[in-house]
Amino acid sequence: IFGGGNLLQDGTSSKSLWYYLMLLHWAKRKGLPTMIYANGIGPIKKKFDLKITRKVLLGIDVITLREGDSYELVRSMGIPEERVSVTADEAFSIALDPSNCDLEERYGLKEGSYVVVSIRESAYCEEHFCGKLAAALDEIARKHNSTTVFMQMQYPYDYEISRVVAGMMKMPTKILSDLTFNDFSCLLSSSMMVVGMRLHSLILGVLAGAAVYGLVYDAKVESFLHAADLQCFSDCAHLDEQKLVQDLEAVLENAEELKRRLAAFVETQRASAARNSREAVRLLEETL
Repeated sequence: IFGGGNLLQDGTSSKSLWYYLMLLHWAKRKGLPTMIYANGIGPIKKKFDLKITRKVLLGIDVITLREGDSYELVRSMGIPEERVSVTADEAFSIALDPSNCDLEERYGLKEGSYVVVSIRESAYCEEHFCGKLAAALDEIARKHNSTTVFMQMQYPYDYEISRVVAGMMKMPTKILSDLTFNDFSCLLSSSMMVVGMRLHSLILGVLAGAAVYGLVYDAKVESFLHAADLQCFSDCAHLDEQKLVQDLEAVLENAEELKRRLAAFVETQRASAARNSREAVRLLEETL
């Protein structure tokens, strides 16, 4: 079972792609039934990379993909339709339980008084990304008398950029790290909205019933936003401060309607995610 993520892509490097393709290739050489499980695939832009990816994928028994963009790419390679299906990110199988939340006691945060932000380092972001983001978040905080909470999805990797952006802001901020899964659930569900670069900050935000806004640094984030019919987002490579403020205001103004739409999306994604494990069990049973 080749687990989730966007591992089959050459945006990071061709060497990374070749390494993961080699794992799949050797599994098949050993005669093992092989499944690509709830992956995102792409972007793959180099002709040679596409050629070898196609060759390896043609030998895979079952491929489940977490969004439609990956499906279109795989089908364009000529992979048989019966081996490929669109399911959902396995994170949608998680049942969040935001209980025993003591946010005010632990962090000084009242429900509905703060905006959660999840950002990460990325070479894709423009030179003035941090300053523009800080200014936009400050504007939202001033208008709504809110605190900006930088939630560390991957500590310590997310800490430095969070510290830089928070240091540029004039309104109150908090940087929270070393969080438990229940902490994530509580923080997200009680927030005014979630502004996320990290894909799983957006997925967990949606699961927690929050209004979310995406900062796109990678194709997988944009693919998820399209799947969720969230057409309002910002590109980290061309961040427009004024547009960002307008977008965030729109999210807050329409938060309840957005949450209702996303709740319906979550239900369809949960059902789709359940198909991942069913396909894995089916493949196993067929080989026993």
